Amino acid sequence: MQPLLDDVYTWSVHRPGSFKGVAFNGTYLVAGEARIMIDPPPLNDWEHEHLEQLGAPTTIVVTNANHLRAAPALRDRYGAELWVPAADADRIDAEVDGTFTDGDAIGPLTVIGLADQKTPGESALHWAERRTLIVGDAIIGAPRHGLSLLPDAKFKDVAKARA
Repeated sequence: MQPLLDDVYTWSVHRPGSFKGVAFNGTYLVAGEARIMIDPPPLNDWEHEHLEQLGAPTTIVVTNANHLRAAPALRDRYGAELWVPAADADRIDAEVDGTFTDGDAIGPLTVIGLADQKTPGESALHWAERRTLIVGDAIIGAPRHGLSLLPDAKFKDVAKARA
């Protein structure tokens, strides 16, 4: 896990064959007593050890149906609540503890629903106090060290998605 800010961490897992070799990223927030994990890919032993030093997650948030990844296993391991977008709940094959929609609060985060994206529930999470925005697939880091949208084929209407 790499620190991005004093209380924001990230880790990545490379998946061969993924779009242009993009890594799948997870985010971990230390927010007072809350420990919030977002879109978690699997963690290795060292990452679990580091995570446990920071404090086990209390909440796991999935920003879209395609980002379930290791969330169910981490929910089971740490006893954290798993929250998913309400509009994607029927696409998620896992036991969840709750759903969210645009404007809901999850700890210090405010959900921002994103229309016309890859899945109906695509959401970003805004941590106003830290001036931090966490985005699932609406913006990706490709090419490396840059920002772009997913390939056009991922959207029903790419013009609406860009808007």
